[in-house]
Formats: sequence, structure tokens, C-alpha cells
Amino acid sequence: KKAMSEEPGFLLTLVDGAIGLMMIIGPNIGYIPQYQQIMKNQSLGTFSIDVCAILIFSNILRIFFWFGKRFETVLLVQSLVLIVCQFFLLNACV
Repeated sequence: KKAMSEEPGFLLTLVDGAIGLMMIIGPNIGYIPQYQQIMKNQSLGTFSIDVCAILIFSNILRIFFWFGKRFETVLLVQSLVLIVCQFFLLNACV
């Protein structure tokens, strides 16, 4: 009986963790082909460095906001990962 009552909690934790991971990785997946294209062609094409700057700035603001009013840790990690991703793109551009 005890194992049955713990199973839904474990499943819920597992699903919650998977959703959190998707929320962190999902927004950055679209930048992988962009990064590969920039590296392959050694050209920016339609990629805009201004968008990188805006995304970095907005995510830094989100991190500062987190210190004042805490929100989901998943969103904080998402911002950190997005900033790292944008810096990789900027590095590929220069």
C-alpha cells in the first residue's frame, strides 16, 4: 500500500521535472541551426546582432527582478541559459 501512495507523487515530480527541463531548453533549441549556419557560411545572413543584445538585456533584467521578487527557479535558469546561448551566437558573429 505504501508504494502505491508514493507512486503518484513520484510520477508528478518526474513530469514536473521534465516540463521544467523543456522550459529551460526549448527556447534555445531554435538557435542551434542558426549557430550552425553562421559557422558553416561564415556569414550572418538574416541574423541580427541587435536581437542578441535585446535578449541579453531583457534576461539580465529578469535576473535582477528575481532578486527583488522571487519567481520560479526554472525561469531563472532559463534566463541564464538563454544569456549563455546568446553569447555563443555573438561569439560566432565576430
